[in-house]
Amino acid sequence: MRIRIEITRGGRAVATGRRRSRASKVLLSLAVVGAVTMAAGVGTYSAFTATTANSGNSFASGSVAIEDNDGGSTAMLGLANAKPNDSDIS
Repeated sequence: MRIRIEITRGGRAVATGRRRSRASKVLLSLAVVGAVTMAAGVGTYSAFTATTANSGNSFASGSVAIEDNDGGSTAMLGLANAKPNDSDIS
């Protein structure tokens, strides 16, 4: 069933239109949501797959040796009942 709506002002038609069925409203809503989701997905994908090259920057791996140089067998740092911002100044 189609319903025709006619709005008149002073005896002449101002606007005419048809009501959309519930199914067409749902399909239109799904299409809009799908288009927005696809646009967001493409933007996200492009942000995470972009690559650049900069030949001036380089890095290399190495090793770090941390040793106790005081010659003793005690710990380098010992705090008893420590709370945030406590320090050992021995």
